[in-house]
Amino acid sequence: MSNLNKKKVIFDFGAHMGQNIDYYLSKANFVVCVEANPKLVQIIEHEFSSSIHSKRLFIENTVVTAQESKVGMVDFYIHKKNDVLSTIIKPENEEEYSLIKIKSQSITKIINKYINNSILLCKI
Repeated sequence: MSNLNKKKVIFDFGAHMGQNIDYYLSKANFVVCVEANPKLVQIIEHEFSSSIHSKRLFIENTVVTAQESKVGMVDFYIHKKNDVLSTIIKPENEEEYSLIKIKSQSITKIINKYINNSILLCKI
């Protein structure tokens, strides 16, 4: 990441389908999207492939944890009929969700990966 030093970065934690990415790209040198739902990550990758290729957009497909000691693989639930509904909390109507395992990282680890930069905005 040394070539990214001293550039303005926007972190978008919970990027969802990337509705704000165009705006963020217009305000910063690069954007880091953090989204746990792999299906939503695929949408972002498709819609913003040129920004990813030009290294203006980075995607962290991970669940965010508050503490470094809580990292690893975690249960993640994605609604079977509505992909945008997802949670790490076991839903009461569990039969309506598919269970997958997904990587988790601390927020500190994610930010430290890009820390040499001037953070313009961090949307959580």
